[in-house]
This record gives sequence, structure tokens and C-alpha cells, in this order.
Amino acid sequence: MTAHKKSNDGHNYGAFDLWLVLLKHTDAHHGLTVRQMRDEIVRTFEDNPDHPTFKEPGIRTIYNYLDYLKTHRILGTQPRRIDVKELKAQGVTDYRPGTYITPIVDSGVAILLATMLRSSRLNSCLVGEVLDMLCNLTDDDALPTLTKRESDDVAQANVSMMAVVRDLTEAITAGRAVTFTYETVDIFGEFSDIDELNAHAMTAATRFVDPYAVVVKNDRFHLIGHLHNTSMPMGAAVNDPLMGLHCYELDHVRDVRIKDDAIRIPMDAWDINGAPRDDTGLAPFDPITFINERTHMVMGAAHTLRLRVDDAMLGRLRDDYGHVIKRVKPATDSSDSRTWHIVTLSAAEEDMRMWLLEHAASYGAFAIWPEPFVREMAEVTRAHARKYTELTRYYDTRTACVAR
Repeated sequence: MTAHKKSNDGHNYGAFDLWLVLLKHTDAHHGLTVRQMRDEIVRTFEDNPDHPTFKEPGIRTIYNYLDYLKTHRILGTQPRRIDVKELKAQGVTDYRPGTYITPIVDSGVAILLATMLRSSRLNSCLVGEVLDMLCNLTDDDALPTLTKRESDDVAQANVSMMAVVRDLTEAITAGRAVTFTYETVDIFGEFSDIDELNAHAMTAATRFVDPYAVVVKNDRFHLIGHLHNTSMPMGAAVNDPLMGLHCYELDHVRDVRIKDDAIRIPMDAWDINGAPRDDTGLAPFDPITFINERTHMVMGAAHTLRLRVDDAMLGRLRDDYGHVIKRVKPATDSSDSRTWHIVTLSAAEEDMRMWLLEHAASYGAFAIWPEPFVREMAEVTRAHARKYTELTRYYDTRTACVAR
């Protein structure tokens, strides 16, 4: 039989047909013999309208295709023989001798990607579609699927998320500004797109933003950009509250419109901490570096801070801030049986304040320097203590009334 011939553009399309067959019908335990490969090629492509000139390949041609696949390693894959002896030694009984093709994506990587997708805030239909695509790149059995509960959970996510990402990415690529409405929590604790900065406003607050990057942090999508109505501050302090670089959760972004206006201030006008580079002279802002170095999506310069942490919280601190920890030494004084450490690190104060409050219940991490930061933490915790004291008094009074 006459087989596929190499095309004028240098591609061996017959070998690609064999590659698709091996990718679909083989894995590390189940191979195909050369004759089985030929039979599957015929079964798959003989009546395929996309192959109008298909002709059945001969056995020698199949061997030539295999040589082509070994040489060119399409998408990193490689034809390999099933090692029957090794499988038997491993106690594997479900195997089929022959040749298989290695998956495009290693099963471990595919499982990691699938798990990340399942815990993402994308809608369930989209997650399902992407998982199906992953199945075509690795062993089908390796991938988890969405459970009913997971499907219900992600179905509640913003179903227009990908449209928002697509529009923002288009604007970023074109160097265009965007407008959108942004939902925030109102005084009733509900999401609203009314301008929280204007108590008399009755219409949706429209943000006019220079979009710089869409990033993922703590399983949430964020837009980082410059808000137009807070222009670049001239001679502003690093932590100036009027600084125009902001982070927006895409879950709350609605009605994205790409403007004809070019971005007003380019991203490299900001430094690594989100402050004007003209004032600081630091390296330009990089979104990926920013999200990797911040536990929370907050701006502000990094400062040297010193914490007192116990063994348990030292592990958590290393997980979240290991890349900015400068020094760890044993604490010389100890008021209880726990082992304490003095940790010096560089972090944005707002970021560290949020981290300390998140883990306050552990009683295992405290700021001890610099003094202004310690005093701020003390005032915050005192304010919380006052509120909780008022609440407990209320509950005590109510309990006493009920008892009478």
C-alpha cells in the first residue's frame, strides 16, 4: 500500500496521524504493536473528511513514522516500548505489550494544575472544559474531576470572569485605559457599586484606570493599575494615601469598557513598592515580583521589622515571608514553656499588620520593633479588645436578665 508522503512544507503528516493514535490509545501500561498502530490509523482516518487523500500505510512506513517521532519529539513526547518484565516485577497485571507515547504533560503536573483549577473561582463549565483539555495532554485516569459540591460552589462565581480577563488583557496589550464599575461593601454589609467615597451618589462609581497586569493571588484574580482620578503625586511620600496604584478584585469588576485613551502613566513609572520612581529611584514595578513578595495585595514600601515568634508560628512565617527574612535568633528570655525566636525581616507594614492580626489567636507572634509599628499594633488590638469587652458585657447583662 502507498503511505502518506512527506509534504512540500517538510511535515510528515502520516507521522502526526500515528502520534495522535498513540496519544489516544496508549499509556505507560498499554502499548500498541506496529500492526495495531496501522489498524488504528485506518480506523481513525480512512473515512475522515479531513483526510480526503488518505491511503493505508504499510508496516515499513509505520516504522518510519516511529523513527520520525523519536527524532522530532512532538511537544516533548517520546515513543517507548512497554517494559513487560518491569511491570511484572511491580505486580502489574493489566498491561498490553507494544509501544506507547509519553504524555505531553506529566501526570503529577497535570494533577497539580487540575487541583488548582478545581479550587479556582472560574465557573464550573469552564473548569470542566479545561480539565477535558488536560485529559488530552496526560493520562485520563490521573486527573480528578469536579465533585457535585465543587461544581455548585464554582457555579456561584462570577460567570463573566473570563470576559473581564479577556477585555482587560486586550486593553493591556494595546496600551489603552479602561473604565469599569466596581462593587464594594456598603454600610449594610452588602455588595454595591455605588461610590462609597460620595455619600450623596446614587449612580454606579466608574473607575478610570490604566491597566497594568491581571494576576492571581490567594486564589483570587486581581487587576493592578493606576486610578486616573488619583494622579501621580509629585514629591509624594512612599506611603502617601493618595498614591494612584491600586489593586482590584475581578470578582467585583463589572462593565469593562476599553477606551480610546492611551494609558496616562506607564507601569515602569512606579517602583517595586508601588511608589513614584522619580521620588525613590528604585527598580521599576513588576507585578509578579510584587505578588510573590506580598502575602496580601497591599502597596507600600518594605521596612525592616522585628518579630517575636514561637516555634509553631516560625514555620508559618517562613512559609509566608521566607524570602524576606533576614535573621532568626533564639530569644534569650522566655515567660512560658514555649521556644521563642527573634526574627528580623523586610515587609510592608500594612502587609505585616494584616498577617499578625490573622494569627492573633495563636498568641505566637508579636511585633517588637520598630516602636511606632508596635504602638500601632497595640492600639489596634486595644480597639478590638474594647469592642469585645462591650459585647461580652452586653451578653452578660442579657444572660442575667433571662436568669431573673
